[in-house]
Amino acid sequence: FYTLAALFRVFGTNVMTERLYDRTVILALILATYFLGAMIIPRKGALAVTLIASLLLSITGFFGYPVFPALLACVLALVLLLKFFIETRRVLLFISGIFIGITAVFRHDFGAYAAVVLAGTLSLHNLCSRPSSNAEVRSPIAADLALFTAGAVAATFPPLLFLFLSGALGAAWH
Repeated sequence: FYTLAALFRVFGTNVMTERLYDRTVILALILATYFLGAMIIPRKGALAVTLIASLLLSITGFFGYPVFPALLACVLALVLLLKFFIETRRVLLFISGIFIGITAVFRHDFGAYAAVVLAGTLSLHNLCSRPSSNAEVRSPIAADLALFTAGAVAATFPPLLFLFLSGALGAAWH
């Protein structure tokens, strides 16, 4: 709700601001769904999944609901993790972690679940794609998980610090 409050401060407190924000998030979620689908299934299948997602998301009447920005950040984190599996650019792990942190800022439960699942997926990928020697496997897993975690901390620390300094940290857990 802090994102919406910031938008109200910039554009004024009115329903149009909130609805435009909500529809922009929904549109971005639909596009992210397409990118995710295009990475794992043929293009026609990705378009079908995107069509279904857009139909389902278009009938939601929960405007300003923090689940949608959290879901968007979660899907983007997954897209970046899958892209890391293909390209092995380590910066993608950090950015994926940032999106998991953003997920946690919007919805603590989504962030925690997604962090566990993506960290587990990253670990399994490392175990399955590396040589069988334990010495060679453990170091990259730890380094990859540390980079992923650093991204999540980088995204969650500033909002938590702000809430702590303003005396509203307890409100963040409700």
